[in-house]
Amino acid sequence: VSNYGDTVLDTAGLQSYWRMGETAGPTFADSKGTSPATAVNGPVFGVPGAVSGDPNTAARFDGSNDYANANVNLSTTNKATVEFWLKWNAYAGDDRLAMEFTPNFNDNDGGFLIDPNSSFGLFGVGLGRGTSRSAVIFARPSAGVWHHYAFAFDLSATGSSQIVPYVDGKAVAYTKGASHTGTGPFANSTIYFMSRAGAALFG
Repeated sequence: VSNYGDTVLDTAGLQSYWRMGETAGPTFADSKGTSPATAVNGPVFGVPGAVSGDPNTAARFDGSNDYANANVNLSTTNKATVEFWLKWNAYAGDDRLAMEFTPNFNDNDGGFLIDPNSSFGLFGVGLGRGTSRSAVIFARPSAGVWHHYAFAFDLSATGSSQIVPYVDGKAVAYTKGASHTGTGPFANSTIYFMSRAGAALFG
């Protein structure tokens, strides 16, 4: 019987897919690739997920010290799409993160940041560092309910179009926080879920 997860697995070019549907930890399997994620400090496994009728559940992170991480090699490409479901209970302006690639994208080439709690009072997504930074900000969707996000990254594009955000299947209007050229290709590094390097900015 086909389900949502099987549909995702049919996506052309898919490199990694963490369903987060396990009932116990500490490992989130990579259903497509070879990069399992490790949950740290006790995220809750097996909570109700976003997709009605799908057999996969979800994981809940406490915003205090829970996170997960996986090694991901994107060094052969300058294009990537990051897609996920997220239920963010309450927004703030404290930069608590949903995701970051590299331990700190401010200090490492080839990283990206996904920040629902941007200090701009908006949802922020960024690529690159320093004078190469490319970033977008857009209105946060409603808190406390599931939303589907997709961010199309293209480090070969002009700074104005390197990041294209989609929420609930639709492209959303955005403002550029920075319009430089990013740095490419992406890194061979670690992706962190709900934290900065497992040390700060816990989402």
